[in-house]
Amino acid sequence: MTTSPASAIRAILFDKDGTLLDFSATWVPLNHQVALAAAKGDPELARRLLASGGHDPDSDFVAPGSLLAAGDAGEVAAHWLPLLPHHDLESLTNLVNSVFDRSAEVAVPLPATADVVSELHGKGYRLGLATSDSEAAARGFLSRWRLDNHFCFVAGWDSGHGRKPEPGMLRAFARACDLPPETIAVIGDSPQDMRMGLEGGAGLLIGVLTGTASAGDLAPPAHGVLASLAELPRYLAERA
Repeated sequence: MTTSPASAIRAILFDKDGTLLDFSATWVPLNHQVALAAAKGDPELARRLLASGGHDPDSDFVAPGSLLAAGDAGEVAAHWLPLLPHHDLESLTNLVNSVFDRSAEVAVPLPATADVVSELHGKGYRLGLATSDSEAAARGFLSRWRLDNHFCFVAGWDSGHGRKPEPGMLRAFARACDLPPETIAVIGDSPQDMRMGLEGGAGLLIGVLTGTASAGDLAPPAHGVLASLAELPRYLAERA
């Protein structure tokens, strides 16, 4: 894939968790809640579930790219099912999704989120959101923090466009904007975000270090890795 200059970028597809919101403050408590709920209150079984999903129950370190860092409710449920014979896949998926949907209520935005989103929208960029959370939770987050009027596209794992790192959400955003993928920048904190952009033909891939991944996890294929979203407007301006 060739790198498009930022001057050719007309739309931006954001990840949510770890990019627009504080991953640790939002998801570490939710991971504990969902594991305990799935384990029906058994604390030792809940610890086993967390560990199997990449979340150390003692340190609360969540491994980059792990299930509880980047997976969706359906993937978490399918992975946990062998450890939970008292559930079937449908009921477990519904349980996990019901807890994960609370992220809309407890989400902690990163400090620069509102200002950066408003600035980029004001500069004429079309903005979209692609998350491994549910679409309802994503829309709830945007609405709660009064960002929804800045976004013309929102997709989650259950929106019918496939899951990350598949390119379906990026391609759906391109269709919604009536733009070729090479005019879209993908901004995210995980290797799955970068792979989605790469496989979908995005013109610019930008990683941020406010999630669980390191710079080495993101680049390549990321064309640039930023400390946080706060650096994005300047980064785009300098590339242009």
